[in-house]
Amino acid sequence: MRYEVGTILLRRLSRLEVDKALFVVANLLNVGVGGSIPSTVATSLAELNFRAAKRAMRLSGFDIASNYAGVGISLLPQDCWQSHRDFTLKLYTLATNVYGVLGNAETMQVMYDENLDPNRASTLAMMTNKTALDAMKILSTLLVLVYVSNKIELPVVTSKMVALVNEFGVCDEAANAYAYRGGMATNLKVIDAHAKCTQIIMERSKDRYSKAASKLYIDCLQSYTHDIRSVQDSLYENYHYSSQVGDIQMSLYSYMVFLKFEVVNGRSLRAASEETRENIRNIKRMNRGWQVHLMSIMFQAILNMLGQSEDPLVLKGEAMDETVLDDPAACDNLGDALRHGFKGIIFAFCGNHQANAEETLEKIPFIVEATSGNAIRLWFEIYVAISCLHCARSSDKRSSKYRRYGKQTSKKTKIWIAQGCPNLKQLDLLLDAELAVLDKNPMKARRFYRASIEAGKKGYRVNDAGMASERLGEYLLSINDRDGAKEALVEAMELYSMWESDHKVESIRSKHEELIRPVSVIRQD
Repeated sequence: MRYEVGTILLRRLSRLEVDKALFVVANLLNVGVGGSIPSTVATSLAELNFRAAKRAMRLSGFDIASNYAGVGISLLPQDCWQSHRDFTLKLYTLATNVYGVLGNAETMQVMYDENLDPNRASTLAMMTNKTALDAMKILSTLLVLVYVSNKIELPVVTSKMVALVNEFGVCDEAANAYAYRGGMATNLKVIDAHAKCTQIIMERSKDRYSKAASKLYIDCLQSYTHDIRSVQDSLYENYHYSSQVGDIQMSLYSYMVFLKFEVVNGRSLRAASEETRENIRNIKRMNRGWQVHLMSIMFQAILNMLGQSEDPLVLKGEAMDETVLDDPAACDNLGDALRHGFKGIIFAFCGNHQANAEETLEKIPFIVEATSGNAIRLWFEIYVAISCLHCARSSDKRSSKYRRYGKQTSKKTKIWIAQGCPNLKQLDLLLDAELAVLDKNPMKARRFYRASIEAGKKGYRVNDAGMASERLGEYLLSINDRDGAKEALVEAMELYSMWESDHKVESIRSKHEELIRPVSVIRQD
């Protein structure tokens, strides 16, 4: 009965009148969706649901919009990409955006896969409307300003850009919109879907400047779901590509993001320091003061782990004859977040766990927000959690707080891995080992420590494997297994030597000199 009423309304009312009662008419007609509907009627009803979904989105009714979009998609004919290509593209794009806002990663991924099939990428409509193109250029310029100054308004700007794409087609600036939306997401599958969309749009662009920016954005998003070394290789390529096309800004940004991962990727610290020193000298000649300051913070973290600093726990910059880097007054938000984040990593590796738990933990929300554009924030959170779980072993009144954060991070790490992050398995197992120690389960703790070491070696993360082996040695020493402790600590020295962290090798040797005295570790150059 309601379906018949809806049919009568749709037939007798003008389009303007239907628009005024859009939700009422759509709801009445949707009752009959489960029955047998002629193909022409189904297509008209799909278009009506598309209009209702757009209206609901404008009113921020994203749940309602997803229902209308879902009904509309269910009414499309099997050959929709041939018979109704333009409308199908608009409907799937709208559905993708709705599910992205709702955080429904699985459904959003399905929509992306259908909407942005590489086989159809070459036929995506290009934006030709001059007003829309001008609006996209203005909004794209606003993206960077809003990202730096007021992230609360970032969804508003990107949503407007996506709405223009839905209506008028894609353009070079559309890649920026999807990239920034991906940077705001917390679900790694959603982030990866945005990276794929940005990639498809970029491949159609003929503007070398746009490609330089899009390449950087794609690498930032893919740092969550791709091997971090391959991402770094791509970032380094874009560092040179951007410079060649004359986009110095993107060139420097690419190198900054590349440098963020140098401390955690397990590659040679010595090679990284020599190359970075030369690149920073070149960048100084460009008079890019704030970029140099940010790079110096990360570079100094590398030097500290190498043992080329007076105090490895302080980012002073002695090896570069720099001014003091560990000064909040000298940093903007991003610089301050990186300063705290890299100090957190250094504290974890250097065993200054109490300072990490007391100081860095309080800064984690700020660090995560400021660095959410790429995956370095995952490492920041995990290394602080390792320190927190160490401190949770004590009878300190804050131990329950530290344990809670460690458990939460362990749970999040497992979710990140399940969502496609390939870089964290060794750290996930290390968190499991630390939790087993807290549960007073030596057998389980040993098993997880060993598994973490092996996973680190298998993934060429000798830095994390060294930390796991050192943590195992310290734990075995605490339960009076001196032989096991000696074996683990010697292995830790060997792994740190492969990482070329002279500081870590010497600190273990001096701390446990009596236990490991007969052993000598020689670094292989």
